[in-house]
Amino acid sequence: MKSELKMDTGKIVDTKIVNEDSEKSFQMSLNIAITEMQEKGLYVELKYQPIVRVSGTIKHMALVIGRNEY
Repeated sequence: MKSELKMDTGKIVDTKIVNEDSEKSFQMSLNIAITEMQEKGLYVELKYQPIVRVSGTIKHMALVIGRNEY
């Protein structure tokens, strides 16, 4: 039997915005947010959006979505 990943289904029960300038800080914050939601038994979906500033630096942003089912 083949399992299939279905995104954007199930009730959204938790969300968190992760927003960091440093890639290392972003990865650490993102891992914490994902782990917290998984510990609640939620399925995690990510929406990542790098934002390039006028200065040329990148701001890392992600919306972490916790759903109760697929």
